[in-house]
Amino acid sequence: MAHREMIATAHKGLLLGPSPLLRHVPTGRRAEIEGVVLTCWGPFGPALNKVAVVGPSPPLARILEFAEGFFGPDAGGFGVVEADCGHPVEAELRAAGWTVFEDEPALVLPSIPAAPPVPAGLEVKRVRDAEGRRDLMRVLAAGFGAPTAEGGTEIPPDAFDSLTPSTASALDPEVGLLVGYIDGEPVSSAFVYAVGPIAGITGVATVPAYRRRGLGTALTWEALRAAAALGCTCATLGALGASFDLYRKMGFIHVCNHRAYGKT
Repeated sequence: MAHREMIATAHKGLLLGPSPLLRHVPTGRRAEIEGVVLTCWGPFGPALNKVAVVGPSPPLARILEFAEGFFGPDAGGFGVVEADCGHPVEAELRAAGWTVFEDEPALVLPSIPAAPPVPAGLEVKRVRDAEGRRDLMRVLAAGFGAPTAEGGTEIPPDAFDSLTPSTASALDPEVGLLVGYIDGEPVSSAFVYAVGPIAGITGVATVPAYRRRGLGTALTWEALRAAAALGCTCATLGALGASFDLYRKMGFIHVCNHRAYGKT
């Protein structure tokens, strides 16, 4: 896969979608307007509500005009995301006083290899019911302190349940929600979803007491195994902090950054 193809894969899987997870969010909406993709997960502000500008687009003033109409006053605001490719809208954003609040490396695995065996003592289960979802929420709460892979601590506690993938999404044929157990205790998690042949991976979390045992790596491999079963041939994910090196060791390639701007 050429570098340009990997960048397109990251954009499609992480920004442009459509993600099958969104269709199970009651407040979720998505639109494509003049080459720009707008995604709203609910009234949670720029951390989750974003305008993706990674290709030919109108000027910033026009983008903001239809973005404000799409998100409306109840979304809590929105961010504008571009890739680190010198898109003209980035200069416009900076000139207008917008600042970066997230600069996340996007990584791609060009082909999905066979996954190694699950480590001894770890049992990985697909979420299939409300009990499994509760276990997933326990891992996310302990692992992130918030229900997003980015660890968005600005998400209010009362929004946690609405942002954790639903039981309905767990049963979606294009989604896999995974929980890892040690001695019956839920300790790690990962999500995978299919955007055509691209697997998007997120929600990789580990309870603090069980970190440094390779569980994040193991759950990511299990997500890739599930992705192959979904018919995906490649995968993409975002990586902040220590997870960046973890994914690089697995064979993921850093292809660009997705840089989110917010209005201060």
